[in-house]
Amino acid sequence: MRLIAVAAAFLALIAQPVLAQELSKTAPVLQKTAPATESDPDRVAEARRLTAEALAADQATVQRNAAAQADYNARLAANKAAQDRYQADLAAQRAAAAQYERDRAAWEARVKACQAGDTSQCGPR
Repeated sequence: MRLIAVAAAFLALIAQPVLAQELSKTAPVLQKTAPATESDPDRVAEARRLTAEALAADQATVQRNAAAQADYNARLAANKAAQDRYQADLAAQRAAAAQYERDRAAWEARVKACQAGDTSQCGPR
């Protein structure tokens, strides 16, 4: 732990001149982008124009997001409807298969009864 603390202190000492140089490079940029004041009408107009552009871009993004969300919701509802149709079709198929198995079992029982001599079970039904 102590080695890490010593290394961190050493790196901080080395980095100070580099940080000072970086700050001196950005200081003029910060001065150029200082907030507009009412005494500078050109800067005020530019700030208002940029603000209006940003608000318009934001509103366009909100509208695109709303349209995308509506499209997603519509697709989600269509998918849910398709799943519901599939489940209904599957249930109908399973019911038909179960009915087929019952009918086949009844037919086989009649065939066996007919073969056993119960003539009332012979012939079509």
